[in-house]
Amino acid sequence: MADYTIAENYTLPSHGLVYDADVNPNIKLRSMTVREEMKRLSPSTDGSIYRNMAEIIDACLVEKPGISSYDMCIGDYQFLLHKLRIVTYGPEYKVDCRCPVCGDIDEYIINLENLELLELKEFDKETLLKITLPVSKKVVELNLTTPRMLDTIEKEVNRVKKQYKKQNKEASDMDWHLLYQLVYSIKTVDGEKLSLTQKETFCNSLVGRDYNTIIQSLQRLDEKVGLGANVELTCSQCGFEINVPFRVTSEFFRPTDSD
Repeated sequence: MADYTIAENYTLPSHGLVYDADVNPNIKLRSMTVREEMKRLSPSTDGSIYRNMAEIIDACLVEKPGISSYDMCIGDYQFLLHKLRIVTYGPEYKVDCRCPVCGDIDEYIINLENLELLELKEFDKETLLKITLPVSKKVVELNLTTPRMLDTIEKEVNRVKKQYKKQNKEASDMDWHLLYQLVYSIKTVDGEKLSLTQKETFCNSLVGRDYNTIIQSLQRLDEKVGLGANVELTCSQCGFEINVPFRVTSEFFRPTDSD
């Protein structure tokens, strides 16, 4: 039987520079088959939002980089997600958007190959992953944000909410994402590795300027590599140039035919 699987060669936008281990940035990615689509559609029973998709990406990597996409920085993971869609269904992606000027809702075809790509040419871990907090003066070393980390944060949030559900409704209703984003983003404090409990205590006591510095540093780090967050569209009615955030809809992995 003929093999109709499509495979393309790509280079990770981080060029492997952000990882502690050796990572080959030159990969080969094949299109999804029915088996992967079945896995994609299967429900997550343990709250792992990213793990299922990461396993699909890993299965479709013909030439592997030496690291799971589950442990890649978010920029590399999203890059592979987009390329998987392209090799499976092509680069044309339909989105609906309302013009903020004339109010017209139009359908646009975005070419996923044309999204802005942010690539690393060099990476100084000492500069980008170590920060001195402005108030406490603590030196904090940060972890890269990965799909595994985001899944872990979500699980911790759900665990705490359930824990407080019957004991303390006010605590149960709080949004715990900020705390656990801080907890899991911190690698060391003043060169010391802390336990999870110690990091929770440390993060709970952070003042606004300090925790905001960590959040802003993480965002700047994530924005250095991967695909641009916005796309430029032109309203067909009034010609207004619309800058909108890229969003994933049902068209991403289940595209409908164009009219």
